[in-house]
Amino acid sequence: MKIVANRKTVAVDPLEQQIMDAFSVKAKRLGIRGVVMSELAADLGISTKTLYSHFRQKDALVDRLVSRWAADVIGEDIATGERESPMEALKERALAWVGQFSEWSPAFWRDLKHDYPQHWQRYQESYQLKAKQRELLIQTILRPGTNAALAAAMMDAILAHLLKPEVCEQLDMTRKQAVAAAAELWALGVFSDEARRSKQSSKLRLTPNRAKEKT
Repeated sequence: MKIVANRKTVAVDPLEQQIMDAFSVKAKRLGIRGVVMSELAADLGISTKTLYSHFRQKDALVDRLVSRWAADVIGEDIATGERESPMEALKERALAWVGQFSEWSPAFWRDLKHDYPQHWQRYQESYQLKAKQRELLIQTILRPGTNAALAAAMMDAILAHLLKPEVCEQLDMTRKQAVAAAAELWALGVFSDEARRSKQSSKLRLTPNRAKEKT
């Protein structure tokens, strides 16, 4: 699967990129509240004054982070490789989603939702857009009469359940094994016969952004 950025390249201040990277690492582990600006500056080997000259407050760091997520969603064209089957494409996307989401601690999501409601709303909007893109992507390979929105929502629920470490422990499977198995079981219920038999994913070669423009 190839992820192709559709947006223009924008020059980024190297120091600001370093600050954002360091902030992301700490926020992933400690939550947003756990990031202390003076400690962040010390980690980077810069003064607090220098840090505040680039980001006047922590809110600016959160804003940049969420803006980057939103840009990633809007700017992506998703196309599967020519030799990738629909099943393998589904597994790859499911593993990528779970991997990305699980990188961020529960404390981060709690802080984003409760302390930065506007940014939380923007994140939710970008997530909903991505969900819509996924519906457009899978609707051509579903069984006739299958509701794409419901099918996508069911997959989301399954993956969210597998994010809980205790679930994989009870199944005696790694998260990767559990996600792959769940994706395959889901596909057996909603994929068309042709999609399940296919060794190539030509029907998945849908560009979400272009499809959205046609609707």
